[in-house]
Amino acid sequence: MPKPTTISILDCTLRDGGLAGGSLFTREAAGCLYRAVCDAGLEYIEIGYRNCDGGPAKDGRSWLQCCTEDDLAAITGNRSPGGTKIAVMQDAHKTAPGRLSPADRSAVDLVRIAAYCEDIDAGVRLVNSAAAAGYETSINLMAVSRETPESLDRALQIVCRETDVDILYLVDSYGALLPGDLKPLAAVFSAYTENRRFGMHFHNSRQTAFANTIAGIGLGADIVDTTLLGIGRGAGNCPTELLVDCLASPRYRLEPLLTAADTCIHPLREILHWGYQIPYMLAAGRNLHPGEAIRCLQQGCRDTGAFYRSLDTTDRTRS
Repeated sequence: MPKPTTISILDCTLRDGGLAGGSLFTREAAGCLYRAVCDAGLEYIEIGYRNCDGGPAKDGRSWLQCCTEDDLAAITGNRSPGGTKIAVMQDAHKTAPGRLSPADRSAVDLVRIAAYCEDIDAGVRLVNSAAAAGYETSINLMAVSRETPESLDRALQIVCRETDVDILYLVDSYGALLPGDLKPLAAVFSAYTENRRFGMHFHNSRQTAFANTIAGIGLGADIVDTTLLGIGRGAGNCPTELLVDCLASPRYRLEPLLTAADTCIHPLREILHWGYQIPYMLAAGRNLHPGEAIRCLQQGCRDTGAFYRSLDTTDRTRS
């Protein structure tokens, strides 16, 4: 087990977990999770998205989809400088520049831009807009399992030529990667990280999110994403408490995370059934977006053989 001294952990329970059941996360519960992550000494916590025009969520969306400054103030209270940093995410294919307050008037420290290689120009515009407003930035390249080293290299060239982005993220959106798949992908990213940090984000469709995270640290990742009890869309993510316990770093405290997992996340298991299930495994093994598996499970999915056969005709585009 590696024991790095420079690794940072970003807990994205409230963002990725919010995709699994955002309406179940009240601001009070979010405040509990925020305090636990701060008390545990983690470097970052991601609190939802900023894809809206600064106002509250509409059309039945969870407040986590828009996460206004008022939301953040209700969650964080009077936080002390120098503690856990706050991140929000913007989707390159769903939002436009100009939806952020200046950083000196915001609780947000890091703005993460999620972009597919095909959306990289839109991602660049969002990165530059966030940087101009004074934020730390990342570009999170999505669905890397569907990209060739050449297409990733082209996207990273554009990002690094046209922005001063702080973190380059490798994201296994489909949960398809195995530890042995990471080395050539990490090599592509590492060519661009001399003056930038290297991040990794994994999904647990094949029960490899933790193994991939450990392998990624060994391949030079500076920052990795986790969620409490692995909660997240579909099969979820690398569990925060598992990584903290295994790293055994004196910088982190495990007990606040265990308490928050018991009180805030574990009860959701009765309502949200995230984690490994056969449809997620089948979709990931064929390098497909988990959307079809999610829909199958929502409908009961009592015949996984029929689902397996249906994947031959499934639309393989993102959803």
